[in-house]
Amino acid sequence: RDLFPSRPSFAQWCWASSVIMSRSWGVPVPNGTILQRTGTKQMHVLAPLADMVNHDAASRKVGVRDDGTLVVYAARNLSAKEEITITYGNKCNTELMASYGFEVPGNPRTFCEWDQLVAKALRGQAQPAEAGAPL
Repeated sequence: RDLFPSRPSFAQWCWASSVIMSRSWGVPVPNGTILQRTGTKQMHVLAPLADMVNHDAASRKVGVRDDGTLVVYAARNLSAKEEITITYGNKCNTELMASYGFEVPGNPRTFCEWDQLVAKALRGQAQPAEAGAPL
């Protein structure tokens, strides 16, 4: 029996891509794997339940142990029933909306590397600009 009996529609492909990109974790490629032999340094994995942890810029990131285990580190002691949060990174609202589907009201991060990347790509340049560099 075929795992995928028919080709997905464009809408189905978009939905699946958005689920993977908004819920996956970037982790180092394990030593000795085929991916590592191709020179790939990072891969995306789905981590059920861990992908439900919300963003707070004041929180810490998730660590990855040598064995590939994802570890959530608290930036401070938490009280019972207090929400566990992590930072998704120092991102502007454009990046947060495009990657995760939300924005942070009053987000102090106004510089978006994506804006610089798009502008440079349109000019045929490959490297991102420095923060505050003129377009």
